[in-house]
Amino acid sequence: IPNFSPTTSQAGEVFVVRDIGSFRSLMAASLLRSLSIPDLIANSEESYINLATALANTPQLRQQKRQEIQQKMQQNPEFLDSRTYSNKMGIIFQQLFQNWQQNQPKQQSIQLNSREIIQQYLSALVTHINHYELERNNQLIVNQLRSIRKIMVEHWLKIAPEHLERMYTTDLGKGYQILLNRGIQRELLTAEEEQFVNQITQQAIGLKQSDSLNHLMVLMLYYPPGKMVVANAETRLPQWLLKEYQRVFENPLVVEKVQPSIVTKNQPSTDTELFQNRLIGCVNLYKIDPSNASIVEDLRQIRQQLADFWLGLEPTKLESVYQSSIGQVYRTLLYSGFSQEILTATEQQFIKTLASQMNQGLNQIDTIKSLLAVLLYCRPEQLQIQDLSRLPQWFRPDYEQLSHQVSSRKS
Repeated sequence: IPNFSPTTSQAGEVFVVRDIGSFRSLMAASLLRSLSIPDLIANSEESYINLATALANTPQLRQQKRQEIQQKMQQNPEFLDSRTYSNKMGIIFQQLFQNWQQNQPKQQSIQLNSREIIQQYLSALVTHINHYELERNNQLIVNQLRSIRKIMVEHWLKIAPEHLERMYTTDLGKGYQILLNRGIQRELLTAEEEQFVNQITQQAIGLKQSDSLNHLMVLMLYYPPGKMVVANAETRLPQWLLKEYQRVFENPLVVEKVQPSIVTKNQPSTDTELFQNRLIGCVNLYKIDPSNASIVEDLRQIRQQLADFWLGLEPTKLESVYQSSIGQVYRTLLYSGFSQEILTATEQQFIKTLASQMNQGLNQIDTIKSLLAVLLYCRPEQLQIQDLSRLPQWFRPDYEQLSHQVSSRKS
């Protein structure tokens, strides 16, 4: 007699199962227990064979068990009652989830107590803030910024009130101002953040406690513009904090932009706009921290894409595109100083190919395309262009400005 299967159950056959082995066997044993018929469950191969033989050779026993099974099935056992089954499964899943939560290691709070840790923290802050400006719908970036903000506020809550002003002038103070001015406050609070903000708000009311200013600085990182007002701020807030408070919370232009920014936040941008925003964001990051390896790698990819774009552009469109927004972001990368980074082996080979194309002469438009690409990798003096009059009028001023910029850096 086979193990439990839809075939045997639908046919009303008596089945014998072993309480070991496959999932189907274990499931069948569980169903028989639910029907209160445990004597059809065998716990060994020998007992399984004996029970199956007895049923095969004893029609009366087989009929008795068949009727017993049919009777039990007509009583709507628990495993056929979908509502009861769902409730039980819900309880089990809740217990499993609670056990999982309890066993999760608690996130350790980062202590900003050394220059190295502070620099690493600020580098991460700037990186994620700039990525956030490019991809405000990226929940992973938003969550990273939530963690960065939590570390920041925990630090400021520990500062003695008399040391706040001095701390505000340090790199961490600048990091606080960056976080304050980039709009993370417009993100909806999580339940945990909402509870935290409510607690801090109670402690900051009236600015009467010695550490009320600490709490106010924390709240400024969570409340969006227009949602928090300090009465008579000019007389109650210190001058070193007043300027940023007024910029974020009393600036009519900023307050008016809160709702529109939320409405338009999910409107799709074109691929060109996304590329331009990414380029500008990465260049800004590079200027702040040129040693950030991830930003350098991002800029290498952007540079290659931009070079390929120029090389693949139709010659008749070159001037008009250069004078468009594409030309503007090209110049942003051109003047960033990124061309001074050491080239990879792949980039060196790419430059050799471009150089061979440029040897054909600057009076050919295809050679100008190669020049636009190669300038993203090389400094002007490396190209040794003697007669600048051979450059097109729409490009020559930028080339001259780039040459002057490089010379100024050297001096």
